[in-house]
Formats: sequence, C-alpha cells, structure tokens
Amino acid sequence: MVWQHAYQRARAESQTPATRRWINKQRRAWPLLHPDQQHLLTHIDIAPPT
Repeated sequence: MVWQHAYQRARAESQTPATRRWINKQRRAWPLLHPDQQHLLTHIDIAPPT
C-alpha cells in the first residue's frame, strides 16, 4: 500500500522534493522492483537509469 500511495502522489505532483526523491529511489532500485511496478512507472515516464 505504501508504494501505491507514493506512486499516485508521483502521478499527481511529480515536482515536490519528496516525490522527486521517491522517483530517484525507484530508478536506483529498478532491478528490484516487480515487473508490474516497472510498467506503472514507465507509464508515467519514469525510466530505469541508463
């Protein structure tokens, strides 16, 4: 539930410092995320680090 709540916040307000930290954390942890989580993130234009 915590991840879903943070995801919804990232969809709505991606420019807040807390949300930007969460997005960066998700990008760093990309290989550890469930494929469904990865899909949701790519849907809102958050991609794995290159």
